Amino acid sequence: MFAKLRKIRDSEVMSLCPYFWIYTPDGDFLYRIFSVHSVDAVGNAYTISFEDYINYAEWFDEMAGESEIDTEITSSDIERVVTLSTCNGNSATRLVVQGVLVWYDITM
Repeated sequence: MFAKLRKIRDSEVMSLCPYFWIYTPDGDFLYRIFSVHSVDAVGNAYTISFEDYINYAEWFDEMAGESEIDTEITSSDIERVVTLSTCNGNSATRLVVQGVLVWYDITM
């Protein structure tokens, strides 16, 4: 579904467009990419809840540290994060592209 995400591994592509959009019936959301990396099919990248902000920030720093591309985004920049995931050519690993919310427009 997200096979074209593989292109973002190219630093030139990333420098041209370090963002992605998510469009929903409830609104439009713009995310700035902070991490692009391969992960196990089951792993930390898929964590969806945290005990507290400290755990969230530690997870964020871990994901940013795993990135194949330096985005210079730190945990002090985070609000909401989304993780996109696609096949990596085998059943054991996935490519994830993670972004931090930078803008939204709610349509109600």
